[in-house]
Amino acid sequence: MADDFSWAIVVSSLAGVLLGSIPSILSIYFGPKKQEEAKIQSEKELRIYNKKEELMNIALTNIDSFHVIDSTDDITNEDTRSKRVIFMDSYRHLWLYATDEEIRAINDFLAHSGYKRPDFSPGREEYQRMVLMMRRGMVPNTNLREDDFYIASVR
Repeated sequence: MADDFSWAIVVSSLAGVLLGSIPSILSIYFGPKKQEEAKIQSEKELRIYNKKEELMNIALTNIDSFHVIDSTDDITNEDTRSKRVIFMDSYRHLWLYATDEEIRAINDFLAHSGYKRPDFSPGREEYQRMVLMMRRGMVPNTNLREDDFYIASVR
């Protein structure tokens, strides 16, 4: 009877040690994997942030092309048109990186700058749907809709 009791204590102690070791054993295998995943995620977030910062800088550098400073400025000159093209290219790229609020603020700016959305253009709805699907791949929690992507030509 005493031998059975001793064995029960030994088995119970071993079970406790083994069960207590499982988290440590699992962390040896999964710990570096989780750290690598966290590193990859933070590197991805840094790349996205850097790309967004680059596009915002380009847009802000060229935003002055939308306002005539005084009556001697020629809004149709090639430099102004070129800056607008660059701004609009940056804006379109920002669809994948900027917050919903930033996109809406740029849309408001464009609307107040005299840019009108075309009443109809073939393929516009499909284009906007495609852009929204791409955005959802980059910004899964976006609340933007298809018509939030301001499609306008440079004039």
